[in-house]
Amino acid sequence: MRKKLMALACFALVSTAANAQFGQIVLQHQGAVSVYENNKIDDALTKAVDGDTIYLSEGTFSGDMNITKKISVIGAGINTVWGGNVNIDIPGSPTLTARLLDAFTISNTITVVQPCKGLNIRKCQFNSIVFNALTENATIDRCYSRGNENSGFNLSENVKSLYVMNSKIWCLQGDAAAAGDVNFMNCNIYYINNYWTGSKYRAVLASYTNCIIRTWDTNTSSSFYTNTVFRNCLCGRNYYTYSNNANCWNYNNTDILSNSTECSLSDADLKTKGYIGTDGTVVGITGGAAPYSLVPTVPRVTEHTITVDTEKKELNVNIKVTTN
Repeated sequence: MRKKLMALACFALVSTAANAQFGQIVLQHQGAVSVYENNKIDDALTKAVDGDTIYLSEGTFSGDMNITKKISVIGAGINTVWGGNVNIDIPGSPTLTARLLDAFTISNTITVVQPCKGLNIRKCQFNSIVFNALTENATIDRCYSRGNENSGFNLSENVKSLYVMNSKIWCLQGDAAAAGDVNFMNCNIYYINNYWTGSKYRAVLASYTNCIIRTWDTNTSSSFYTNTVFRNCLCGRNYYTYSNNANCWNYNNTDILSNSTECSLSDADLKTKGYIGTDGTVVGITGGAAPYSLVPTVPRVTEHTITVDTEKKELNVNIKVTTN
């Protein structure tokens, strides 16, 4: 069921006690607002046009999200949980000028299905990401990839000029064409998975700056490391010494915690040990210009009331919108 609200309610991610668990979908479309139930994303996506914004309240949502237009999908933070996959399937090799995905949890996989430029994913938590089509000039900012070696952060030769900043990655794998195509800055990475498929060696080629890396299983001699902290690799050898590195550190007591993307060292510890990045801040997710956080920076509803005027047959919505 859809309800037309005033344009003032464009951020009205409202939930009654009965449906708060499931969340609501709000489409801001050409000056008007429509509200959809949590399982009606297809209806919202069908009505949306380029430039529209879809807001997701806190709560859970079902089904896959198939994005075929140049829109923005913005959640309310980590407690906005999308239970399916998100497929980026916009025809015509578009150049995206606004963030596409922002501030919500994706339980399964983000897949780039058709070529695009300017992809921007921010403050999202997701299981895995797959680049099945040419992806150029993309940014992944303050995100958390939770997937393991069976479903992690999967690079490919389709990636050209990808920048990953202040993000946590449990397992990084895949075979980018060249190290310069993929750049990690101020990231915590638990596991870099280079492996043999039986027909091809899938080596993770990338450039790492101001990162903390716990372990990887085989040397990637064509990667580049700058101001990066290492822990011993899985096979017990310090392969980083054979790679291209500048001002890097390797210590057993410098640890991304086992089976985690969290660092055992505080900001103060990192600073005391001199683990300072090229930007003058500490290495890892808490350094850089925009430290890691999944808290949304977009306006969101903090207070709301909903009343029904049965005589006038009107739905009255009062909201308080704040930013953080």
